[in-house]
Amino acid sequence: MKKLLFLITLFLSCASVMAQEDLLIKKNGDRLNIKVTEIGDETVRYKGYSNQSGPDFVISRNAFVRIELADGTVVPGIDDDDKGKGKNDGDDKKVHGDDKNGFLGLSVGVNTLMEDYSNVTSTGVEGNLTFGYLFSRIVGISVSGFINRHNVESGYSGVDAKSNLYGIYAGPLFSIPAGSRNTLRINLIPYAGFAKMKISASASGSSGSQTLDGEFAAGINSMVVWRFADMWALTGGVEARYLKIGGDDFSSVRLSAGIALCF
Repeated sequence: MKKLLFLITLFLSCASVMAQEDLLIKKNGDRLNIKVTEIGDETVRYKGYSNQSGPDFVISRNAFVRIELADGTVVPGIDDDDKGKGKNDGDDKKVHGDDKNGFLGLSVGVNTLMEDYSNVTSTGVEGNLTFGYLFSRIVGISVSGFINRHNVESGYSGVDAKSNLYGIYAGPLFSIPAGSRNTLRINLIPYAGFAKMKISASASGSSGSQTLDGEFAAGINSMVVWRFADMWALTGGVEARYLKIGGDDFSSVRLSAGIALCF
């Protein structure tokens, strides 16, 4: 549990630091991580985010589509040919990729228990459905549901036993651009929720099951999201999870890969 809390603190600290970046989106499609120092009616002055002690740069507001500040504020560009037409109305609020605020992802992976638990094998398979929505360029909310299956070593010949663990959880979403064109992002999701375990066994035509009371689930999920098409992205993730089931504490680590619909 202490290790999990340390990981959550570390990830949130990294997200806080990286969330201070401003994003410049030029008309030619280039995306630059910058630090804005001055906003004028016709120009914007800024420094390179990775070299904030370096020289100032000045860009005309005719040369960019918008600048997304770290606090969620949008500085729109100016296009003389489209004044009064409302071309940028609504566009300035889009924060995920070019025009996508949310995603719905499906992933499969391997779940590994960190401690022995009731003869449950340490490694199992897991499916996960995750919904996320960004309220600003970096900060949003996420809700996920999961189910995983592990074999159970019953110790009896001819007995097939399985452990099914399922749950739902929610938490804040920190989505950090990792590429100049914003097609690659790192999502950090600390969460809390509920989980339950069901152990079933069958032998010679008979079967039985036992459901253990679920109490609490918490952890952090880190995902790499690559937008390879307008509405689709590939995902890969590592998740550290703490569970309290039937009065017992145990933790697990999940490695996964999947696909997401962006909207």
